[in-house]
Amino acid sequence: MDKDRVQVKSANRKTRRDIRKVFSDNFLKILTEVVLNSDDSYKRIEETNPNSKVKNIVITLNRKKNEIQVLDNAEGMTAEQMESIFGEYGGDYSGSSSTNYVRGLFGQGAADVMFNAAMSKKTAQIESIKDNVVSKCRFFFSKIKEIDSKVLHPHMRDYRKSTGIIENGTLVTFGLNDKVKIPKEKDIKKQIEQFYMFRYVLSNPLRRVILKDGKMECTLTSKDYLVNEKTILLNQKEIILEYEDRKLTSYLTLFEKSSKLDTKIIIRDENNVVYDETFFGMDKLPGANIIAGELVIPNIAILLRELLNAEDPKELLTDTRDGFDGREDFTKNMNQKVSKILEEEIDKNNNTKDTISVNLSNNKRFNDIMKKINNYYSDLELSSIEGLNPGENPPNDGLKFARPSISITKGKTYDLKLYINASQINPEDIIIITHEGSKFFTTDNNKVTYQNEDIKENNMVVKSVVIKSTMITSDPVILIARCKNYESKVLVAVVDEKIIYPKNGLEFVPKRKNIKPKSKTDYKLYFDTDIIPLGSQLTISQKNETQLFSNEETLIITKKHMLTDNIGLLKVKVSSEINEEKIQITAIYKKIIATAVLYVRTKEKNNDGNQGFLNRIELRFEDGFWQTSLLENKGVLYINGKNIINKSIMGDLGQKDRNNPKFDKNQRKYLYELIANESAKKIVKELFNKEQLQNNSLESIYDIIQKHKTTIYKEIAEL
Repeated sequence: MDKDRVQVKSANRKTRRDIRKVFSDNFLKILTEVVLNSDDSYKRIEETNPNSKVKNIVITLNRKKNEIQVLDNAEGMTAEQMESIFGEYGGDYSGSSSTNYVRGLFGQGAADVMFNAAMSKKTAQIESIKDNVVSKCRFFFSKIKEIDSKVLHPHMRDYRKSTGIIENGTLVTFGLNDKVKIPKEKDIKKQIEQFYMFRYVLSNPLRRVILKDGKMECTLTSKDYLVNEKTILLNQKEIILEYEDRKLTSYLTLFEKSSKLDTKIIIRDENNVVYDETFFGMDKLPGANIIAGELVIPNIAILLRELLNAEDPKELLTDTRDGFDGREDFTKNMNQKVSKILEEEIDKNNNTKDTISVNLSNNKRFNDIMKKINNYYSDLELSSIEGLNPGENPPNDGLKFARPSISITKGKTYDLKLYINASQINPEDIIIITHEGSKFFTTDNNKVTYQNEDIKENNMVVKSVVIKSTMITSDPVILIARCKNYESKVLVAVVDEKIIYPKNGLEFVPKRKNIKPKSKTDYKLYFDTDIIPLGSQLTISQKNETQLFSNEETLIITKKHMLTDNIGLLKVKVSSEINEEKIQITAIYKKIIATAVLYVRTKEKNNDGNQGFLNRIELRFEDGFWQTSLLENKGVLYINGKNIINKSIMGDLGQKDRNNPKFDKNQRKYLYELIANESAKKIVKELFNKEQLQNNSLESIYDIIQKHKTTIYKEIAEL
């Protein structure tokens, strides 16, 4: 090493935070790591020496000491092995690279548990016997992580008796810090059995997991939480998951369960290695509380291992043992595909039930409320103006607006993206936004800064400049962003025409629409000639639910379709036939795809209020925890009349007229608050996802939700 170089060490408090955040003081997460290590050790034995003998894992809880022991009679470890495994944090020692049936990716789980205990000045040691040699590894944490691994020479028979290790095996002893809440004795068995990470260990016929808690001793089992073959709703539905240039075939199985059973959908591989339990964002969908299942992804362990071992390592799983990282493209792709199928299957299952449902949209008062909220959302909605390749490469000259010139609609608000090179402009630098067209438009933020967490992998920072237009311009106005010696300009023209900057170059507006049977309508399709040049051919397809094949036509982009220099509009004609059908409309140019949905409804079900943000407001009655739930892709707001809070304030709403429900004034006021609150949450969520919030702190987000909620309530309530 160069003698002038200084090694950079992590601060003691940073290391402590990293250790603590892995488990978040969660008893079940901590226990999982050690128990599954024992199970992995048995699996390695079984793969080389298959047999039908049941193997024990014994968990002993000492509540007085806040201490746990986990005993197995599996492979055992030598002092040298323990030093090798625990001496390098994150090393590949789980055995899963050479053995198919173990869960580990990198053998750091047990180390995290032990150092977590050592950090709290608790016992942290592993005793093991392998081939009649006794070894012990102790863990320490003062300012740095340390281990002491050595061979012992005890009286073997006495030692085996005191530890419970019969032949080869391991006894892990670790304390819990005082913030870890141990379940009560009456609850601990159920909580362990129900925890998703234990699901397949506790149901393995080759495994007997015994819990000893004071005077209580019991065998743990998770058989009641497995797939119920008698109530299958969907059996191994094939779903293709994508990550960069790789494709994995996964299989989704769903079954009906008791609403009292707190289970969701397990994500596992072909060897029952569990990675996550989730409902893919559909938890509050009516009917979701009686459905569970599993998504099996064969070979996912290979992908995860390859990514972790790559020169530029990547993690698809969170480092807090909470499953797949929602920020990763793989997870987003998986969530999108699975949630769509989930929604369809839940809807099918609901249709087989005699469920009480009251459609508030049939009530004129609530239909008017939907119109007001939709108008509020429409006025608020920002059209995002992005670059041709947003987020790919930072600008060479410090900062750059998404486009050199833009046209915006009078009275509308736009989100103009500003790209920043973090290697040239620092977080403490202030970017000044100026223009001389204040009578034509205003900017919400005249100063732009960013934080370290805003920096993307390629040193790019994307910020928003929010522009509100007020008057039509005769000549474009120059908008300038300046910081240090860097400067970017954009010409801004305010026009009368409605201008939408289509995401990815092609976009239907709106994305969903209603039409009466045997009617015709036009769908607006916006395009950007900077991405799709004049003369290009677009393939337009229309397909309803009863068709095997879609109807296709070709449209050619010409100058007559242009609204501005680079934004144009095509009108796609759509007609309906039968009642209650859904028509899927798709526009394709090369790899660019835009979609929209047309719902065909009779007059009494086709309300004016459901053309935008809110499509329907419906009362449902379920045992779920949720008060309200917004099905975003359809714009349906559900209110749970059986929720204990809703019921205590509004009384029993289940007896209302399903066709024309009526409410007293106090009931209406509370319904208005629920509607305003859910609408405000959805609005702020969209602003957050589009990076249009200037302050992303939790407190600030709560304040913004409250602000929109109050404004919406004033619009819809009888004040």
